[in-house]
Amino acid sequence: MGWTLGAGGEYALWNNTSVRLEYLYDLGDKAAEYLRLPSLLAYLVFAQDEMKAWVWTRGPTNFPASADVLEGESAVVRIARLALDLPFAAVYERVRFK
Repeated sequence: MGWTLGAGGEYALWNNTSVRLEYLYDLGDKAAEYLRLPSLLAYLVFAQDEMKAWVWTRGPTNFPASADVLEGESAVVRIARLALDLPFAAVYERVRFK
């Protein structure tokens, strides 16, 4: 399995299973919209001003009501179902916090 990054910030597996990755500017109702997509297996939202992410991973039938929140430089987003380990160090590699 391989990963490609689309122009909209979407990582997609070659088998058409998809993960949406975004940098937070305003979560609002956007999460609810994405979590209704039947092909979406994970939705990841990363903060712009600190090392923090909200992670929704689809269970056997649906997404959980609330996200798992990860924080800190050593955090790693792990999605076993997709064989994805995404370290914050890689996500925030070029980000300089004020």
